Amino acid sequence: GTDLSEWQNIRLVSSKGRLKYYLNDTLAIDEPFEDDRGKIMGLILTFTGKGVVDFVHLKTLEGKTIYTEGFDN
Repeated sequence: GTDLSEWQNIRLVSSKGRLKYYLNDTLAIDEPFEDDRGKIMGLILTFTGKGVVDFVHLKTLEGKTIYTEGFDN
């Protein structure tokens, strides 16, 4: 299992008709999708119980950062 009282890194990769979710760089879910999802229009993060987000980075498959938020407020 994963100790959810510690920080975790979650990554989502959408490429070649597949949506892959990684937890701490380990593939957790790999699902196919058929339709083009288009451009990202927003991001919603929800939790069952308590949860905190420290930072968000959105990058292209080539690694170019297109959005970053550090929640330093």
